[in-house]
Amino acid sequence: MIKKLYKKVKNTFFLNNNEKFFINNYNYEDTSDRLNAKKNILLNATEDYKTVCFISSLIKDKYFTNKNIVFFLPLLSWHRYSHKKNILIFIFKFYLNQLILLFRNKKWKKIYNKFNSEFISLNNCNILKEIKFLNRAEKILLSKINTKKDLQNLKINGILVGDLIYDTYLRYNEKTTVNLKDIFLIEVLAKTLNSLDKLNKKKLVFEEIFTNQLAYIYHGLLVRKYKKKKVQVYNFMWTAGPHFAPISRYFHLYDFMKYKSLFKKEKNKKQKLYEAKLLLENKFGGKIIPQENFMPVSAYENKNQYLPNILGTIFLHCFVDSPTSRGNCIFVDFEEWIIETLEYFRKKKVSHQIAIKPHPDSKEASLVLIKKLKSIYPEFIWLSKNFSNKTIFNKKPFFGLTVMGTVLHELAYHNIIPISAGENSTLNYNFTKTANTKKNYFILIDRAIEKKLHYLSNKKEILEWVYMTYLYDKSPSKIFCKKIKLKTWDFSKSKALVKLLDVL
Repeated sequence: MIKKLYKKVKNTFFLNNNEKFFINNYNYEDTSDRLNAKKNILLNATEDYKTVCFISSLIKDKYFTNKNIVFFLPLLSWHRYSHKKNILIFIFKFYLNQLILLFRNKKWKKIYNKFNSEFISLNNCNILKEIKFLNRAEKILLSKINTKKDLQNLKINGILVGDLIYDTYLRYNEKTTVNLKDIFLIEVLAKTLNSLDKLNKKKLVFEEIFTNQLAYIYHGLLVRKYKKKKVQVYNFMWTAGPHFAPISRYFHLYDFMKYKSLFKKEKNKKQKLYEAKLLLENKFGGKIIPQENFMPVSAYENKNQYLPNILGTIFLHCFVDSPTSRGNCIFVDFEEWIIETLEYFRKKKVSHQIAIKPHPDSKEASLVLIKKLKSIYPEFIWLSKNFSNKTIFNKKPFFGLTVMGTVLHELAYHNIIPISAGENSTLNYNFTKTANTKKNYFILIDRAIEKKLHYLSNKKEILEWVYMTYLYDKSPSKIFCKKIKLKTWDFSKSKALVKLLDVL
């Protein structure tokens, strides 16, 4: 326990040997004339090596010549305490967490300083201002927010922020649903109000913004504010190849409702579909494909596992992983979705034929809820989060359920009916049964239980979706990040910085 805490503190606040090596050996030849720069470029300075490597590749391509780089520090300081309860404790917590954030940012500033020393932050260090926005947030919650849906639909200055607030509350409060009376919710809304106030007062005008995150108020507020101003925002979330990937709908690099029309414009379509097929074969063969290198393990490992015959499988999401800001879900959040779904199967007396698999990358809050659900609904077949999809698919269940997961195309490819409970990136095609209301969702489940749901898998459509999602790339072929195959790198460890120096 003490060793684990020591390691966390050390990694959070202090540079390791690889990071020091990068700082001491990276030579940035600054060709920018900042005094006469025609453009200000904002770069999201997240705490990850992927961002550092991607920025370096842009510099290698001389993209920032005569452009002024400004770094955005996205982290905020949380005190999780009401000033109305005990003002002295509030003051202590406020300044303690400000100090922690100061030293946390200091480490990453040292790394990003290799490129430029200009930074902006939306974090508030003024305690009187903090109290002012906390009071304002409490009034908004009391006067305007009666339900969770009210919260999700909340707009401030014409900008939708409610879904970002909802997701931020879940992820950083380690809860699987929102408590509208929770003091932390007031703080999240207060941070939102303060951040928007700061953005309104900022004098810097940005022509372009680069980010690898769109979720939560940390990143989403900035993106939505500048998108409203018609500023071009580029996403390099997966570093999957696109040099400049303009964001469109939610987390998707390109508008998934235009996939078909975009693919029609592609040359060598057969070759591209073949590339998509090879990618799927690698995935189903147990490899972690480059586009999903965030996965801890392959979902298709060969394992000797027992599973009885099943009618259907529910593929759970991580319950705190942006359930609302990624698209329209017909349920308020993932917790409501799974409880109502399990109750329906219980009512239909088919629980014993339904397998449930947790998301492989589930956070602790999700695992706590799953443990609770297992005790309430023991008649279901509960699988481990590392249970192989290969074993599940070999049992040929009739259908599979998810809200918006990428498992939809995997189910379809194996001729298992995919049923979605929310907006998802397969909507431009017909291989997913997507419900647009709760009534429609349970009708689809009813028909699936009775095996009356007609379905014919279209492999060409599935491969086309795979290509558009994972391989479609309109960026120049000679850009540096492609040359070094940056999308295939492992960014989970600081060794990526040493590898970068070797190829520069």
